[in-house]
Amino acid sequence: MTWPKPLGIRLCKTESPALVLLKADGTRIEYSWEQYNTKSLQSLHTLKTEGVMPGDFIAVIATNLPESFFVMSAIIMAGAIIVPINFPVVKEPGYNELKSILKDCQPKLVATNECLIKYLLGSGIGCMSFEDIINLGEGETEQVTSFVNDIQEDKLMVMPYTSGTTGNPKGVMLNYKNISNRVKAVSRVFGITQKERLLSYLPLGHISELVATFFGQLDNGYTVYFTEHIKEITENRENFRKAFPKILADVKPTIFLAVPKIWSNLRIGVEKQIKPIPNFLFQISFIKNFVANRIKSKLGLDNTRFFISASARLFPEDKKFFAGLGININDIYGQTETAGPIIMDGQIIGDANVFAGEDSEITVAGNCVMMGYYKIDKTFVNGYGTGDRGSWQSGRVLFQGRIKDGFKLSQGEFVSEAKIELLENEIRKIDGVQEVIVCGESKPYMVALIFSPDHQSGYLKEDIQKALTLISEGIYKVKKFILLNPSQLELTSTLKVKRSKIIQKFQQQIDQL
Repeated sequence: MTWPKPLGIRLCKTESPALVLLKADGTRIEYSWEQYNTKSLQSLHTLKTEGVMPGDFIAVIATNLPESFFVMSAIIMAGAIIVPINFPVVKEPGYNELKSILKDCQPKLVATNECLIKYLLGSGIGCMSFEDIINLGEGETEQVTSFVNDIQEDKLMVMPYTSGTTGNPKGVMLNYKNISNRVKAVSRVFGITQKERLLSYLPLGHISELVATFFGQLDNGYTVYFTEHIKEITENRENFRKAFPKILADVKPTIFLAVPKIWSNLRIGVEKQIKPIPNFLFQISFIKNFVANRIKSKLGLDNTRFFISASARLFPEDKKFFAGLGININDIYGQTETAGPIIMDGQIIGDANVFAGEDSEITVAGNCVMMGYYKIDKTFVNGYGTGDRGSWQSGRVLFQGRIKDGFKLSQGEFVSEAKIELLENEIRKIDGVQEVIVCGESKPYMVALIFSPDHQSGYLKEDIQKALTLISEGIYKVKKFILLNPSQLELTSTLKVKRSKIIQKFQQQIDQL
């Protein structure tokens, strides 16, 4: 992966557009590689005018729009460091997380959407909208080419922060070599070409999104699509099931990346469509194939070559369900600290050195491993321990769960994460249940925190009690549960449940059971 100087010139000759924005009114705006390059240079001029120097941190708080790509490209050309911060953190309780990140990295400048600047006033940090950064440099592109810095593979280039599921977010320092290693490895596995089409909709602070749509595009020259109203769609489950397939139909992605929660939502939507069809008809192959092809087309995935799940383990029932429709989802494992994907369906991706550490911890060494955590004096000479337990079977590495995510009941029996996950998956199948967390540290039995829009319904309580009697047994019996409003559920930007924070939040209610 070698990016030319300026960044996009090598790719200006491709016929397909670089970026496409799908507007809310049904129209679209296409940007050629030449336009991408010009707007990046305009942005570079503004950054230099604002005094940005090589090595400065530039925080990028953005929804997924072309403007954020122009500015991030300019940051790289300036030799500065991208600090991608997920858009949802401006809302409570995430706003405290945003303030914590800004205090930690002390960026020279915050680049963001116009609508977010009001949240940052008084922070003591300079803020500019993407529009201003791009437009203030208009007509100045020829003057700034001399400012473009050569990329040095060992220099810090991007610093995403961890999701905060296990504590305060930490700055993960990634250099060009780390990113290049993963982009090249993933591109080889999937046989990436310039003809690919991807939709950018996951948070830009999510390492898989950055590698797939931003850094991967700069190396491979494919087309990335955006949509103006993705935020409103992804924040409402019913809107998502109705509108998201229409967006995918407009994009016709050749590669589709989603997190497990999105695959689950898509499955629920599909199940509603095929419920009226008698099961015996699915035993007839041509009917099954006809229905599968129709569903793929309705989902906008009929041109998709690769289906990918990242960020957390894919629910087995989702993988099985979609496989029955001919949609074989590649389950990717990786972390921000490894610059993205290192394992796919048990197979190691590229030259990542993945081995068993103490207590069968998945441990990683090689060029994909981060430089370190910002302001934390810790080296990874013997490899980076992921905190996840793995098993090695016939050359495959299988994820077995977080090492510290199990708990002991008061009788001393240990409840593994695998058992917790099994119970939670069963409880999620109960009609009306949106999310569930099973806990019970030092208690004589397990407790379920159940989130449902119908949390005040007496009928739901009865249904849950009956279901729990059937699906739990012995010492693993879930004897008590608390029904909660989904608005009280805390998720990371990639829709992972903040288990420890939620359990802590409701600990008093748990103890009173």
